Amino acid sequence: MRAMIHVSTSTSPAPGLCLTLHDRPEREEPTAESHIPGTVWAGSPPGAGTTRPRGTSLAARTRRRQRHHSEAATGVPVALRRARSASAERGVLLHRRCVFLRSSTNRLPDLICQSGSDDAEHVARRLQRIPDDIAELIAREHGVVSVAAARAAGVDPRRLRRLCTAGLMAPLLPGCFTVAAQLDDEWEAFRLGARAFGCYCGPSAFLTGWSAVAMWRLPVVGRPPSRQVAVRDVRAGHSVRNMPFGDLRAVDLAAGHARRTDGVNVVSRAWAVADVARTGPILPALVVADAAAAAGADLAGAVRHLAHWPGAGRARWVADHADPLSESPLETLGRFTCLQFGLPLPVSNAWVGANGPEYRVDGLWPFHGVVFEADGALKYDDRPDASQIVAKQGEREWQLRRLGLEVVRFGWGLAWGNRAELAARFAAVLQDNNRRESSVRWWKHVRGVGAVEPEPADWPSPVRPGTVLPAGWDR
Repeated sequence: MRAMIHVSTSTSPAPGLCLTLHDRPEREEPTAESHIPGTVWAGSPPGAGTTRPRGTSLAARTRRRQRHHSEAATGVPVALRRARSASAERGVLLHRRCVFLRSSTNRLPDLICQSGSDDAEHVARRLQRIPDDIAELIAREHGVVSVAAARAAGVDPRRLRRLCTAGLMAPLLPGCFTVAAQLDDEWEAFRLGARAFGCYCGPSAFLTGWSAVAMWRLPVVGRPPSRQVAVRDVRAGHSVRNMPFGDLRAVDLAAGHARRTDGVNVVSRAWAVADVARTGPILPALVVADAAAAAGADLAGAVRHLAHWPGAGRARWVADHADPLSESPLETLGRFTCLQFGLPLPVSNAWVGANGPEYRVDGLWPFHGVVFEADGALKYDDRPDASQIVAKQGEREWQLRRLGLEVVRFGWGLAWGNRAELAARFAAVLQDNNRRESSVRWWKHVRGVGAVEPEPADWPSPVRPGTVLPAGWDR
């Protein structure tokens, strides 16, 4: 057999070299062992056509006996082994000739690479935006499109991959895609990854922990974790699985805490808060707990279901100190500063005024006449009305001081990065106003209602509460 290599150029849209490998049988020359008895081939030795019938000589009988013993020992016919050996030799020959051709044709790798880059550039030029039908499918699937959902909607999955090549979409998990621009924000990227992981795990899995927090769109601080987490009911015979994309646990999931949002199964807000509190730092969990409590989540009920789980004490501490009146993570950080450094706790979002509820402050110490105002960067950054906001803020602070209140302002730099300094400022102002003759008139804020008269249980303690943080609260 001879190997032939045909090299040709193509005039297709992506020019390149085309290699075609052919096996062409050589013309077999007659041998003394393969000729028909009684037939004389040209060039045969004298007397070749008059020899005895083939296979009757001593040498032929010896070869048959050797072949018989070899087949009996290996179980493979000699003819088959010879054919395999010849095929392997031809493969080696073809491989060597291809390598020689590649090394001798210097432009071949460059042309192949140029062809691939030309294809990518061609796709990028053609696809400048996501087509309307795929954009509608993405919105209907809450930001994450699976191959199964695309096929069900009549969309060829190859179109999704071409959009990924053009940089308009990006893969999240095998068979799950999203808009590439949505991955710029790390928490939004984590939320989309959580939804993809929920779809990947199947209908029996429920996202939990930070994955569920992200799906519920609760406020968060810090950076997202590196892995997704989901649970399945252990009573259905499921077991723990650690996958490359996240962890799938088997737990005794209470029926009342199995929910669904944005097209994926999740645990309830309360269960998600308890899960992140028992397995991670306390401060980020308290931020989530405040938002969940404001949404009406039964944190204490979820903690009761997890009473025998590792870290249940941490979850109980977070549930006990969650404040549904807190309206932002920055306000939670200000209150946590008081818990961490043993300062009197303020009333969150209390109303104050001379003749009635006029101004709502972020935090109020009514026995000291001190308020704190948490200034988030969103109030001022990239807003055309920033100057008006600053002017209103100055007027508001002047009115609060006219009421006899001391104002302490802080931002993310102190509340997140230097709480010791923030606590020192709180302590100094509280100490300066420690001998106030009477408490400040204030009103409690109720969502959807407004200012109401506070109950005796709504009043904070004027002294240090003596709160003890859980062991390892910061990890």
